[in-house]
Amino acid sequence: MSHELRTPMNAVLGFTQILKVDPENNLNPAQQEQLDHILTAGNHLLELISEVLDLAKVESGTMTLNLEPANVFTLIEEMKEILQPIAEEYDIRLSIVLDSSLSMTAWADKLRLRQILYNLVSNAIKYNRKGGSVTVACKPLNRESIQVDVIDTGLGISAEDQIKLFEPFVRLGKEHSDVDGTGIGLTVTKELIEL
Repeated sequence: MSHELRTPMNAVLGFTQILKVDPENNLNPAQQEQLDHILTAGNHLLELISEVLDLAKVESGTMTLNLEPANVFTLIEEMKEILQPIAEEYDIRLSIVLDSSLSMTAWADKLRLRQILYNLVSNAIKYNRKGGSVTVACKPLNRESIQVDVIDTGLGISAEDQIKLFEPFVRLGKEHSDVDGTGIGLTVTKELIEL
C-alpha cells in the first residue's frame, strides 16, 4: 500500500519540480505560482499518506521500532530547526530549555522519537494564539527516565474535549479552520509513545 500510494505522488512532485527549474520552459509568473500550489498540495498529500499508513501499521501491530542510543538534545534541536519557520509564520516564539551539561541519551527509535516531538510541538504552534509561545524543556527524572515537556500559551482544551483528543480524525472543532491537519497526528503520537 505504501508503494502504491507514494510512487504516483512522488512522480507528480518530481515532474512538477522539473517543470519549475527547467530554464527552457519560460513559464510566466502565474504558471510558476500554479506549480507552487501543486507542490504545496502534493507535499501535504504525501504527509497525509504517511500519517494514515503509520496509523494503519500501529493499529495492525506491524510497526517495528529500531531501538538505539538517541541523543535527545540533538533531536530537539533538529526539530526546532524544522519548526522555527512555521512558528514565525504563526507569530509564535519557540524556545528550547536544555541543560547542556547533562547527557540526555535515550534508548529509542530516533525516527519515531523525532516524529513524536514534531507532532507535539507543531500542534502547540498551530493551535496557539497569535503572539504566543511554545517551550520545549528536557530534564532527567532519574537514572532511567527523561522527561520532555511541551508547554504552550494556547487556549487549552476543555475536559470533555480532552477525552476525544486521541481519537483518529477528530480535530475538536478545527475541521473548517485555516489550521492544516487531519486529526491523526496525536493518535499516531500516542500509539508510538505506548509502543
